[in-house]
Amino acid sequence: MVMPALPKEASLAREQVELVIGHLQITLAQYDQTPGFERQEAEDFRDLAATVVSLAKGGSSTTATVDALQKALDASIDLAALEQTAVIQKALDDVLIALEADGTCEAQSAVRTRVLEVAAHRADVDRRWFSLMGFDPEIVEKMSAQAATAS
Repeated sequence: MVMPALPKEASLAREQVELVIGHLQITLAQYDQTPGFERQEAEDFRDLAATVVSLAKGGSSTTATVDALQKALDASIDLAALEQTAVIQKALDDVLIALEADGTCEAQSAVRTRVLEVAAHRADVDRRWFSLMGFDPEIVEKMSAQAATAS
């Protein structure tokens, strides 16, 4: 064991060892749930991309990137979840940049609204996922309150 070998005055080293142990415990606790988390993330981005394809209207840049986004959606369907997410995020980024350049005001507004809704949802999912680390007491309280009302 590492801790007994460290002198008591090596507080930084002890803290780092405790952090590593904590991260290993979290990794073990989440190991079985990781594929589901990754699939959910990919599904969320696939849904967002499909919505953006239907909402994004504009000039030639927007049209080209929307076509590329649709192709990315189609081509990525059989990829692993993390790869799907990466491919779709890149294509989504390109559409957002193009929308800013030559998208219609209505499309910019509609896409922005949907992106922010999904971002809020993903932030909540991610905060819950990383709640085991204990760095976000607000989400732990929220989860506890929801569990209490569900009982």
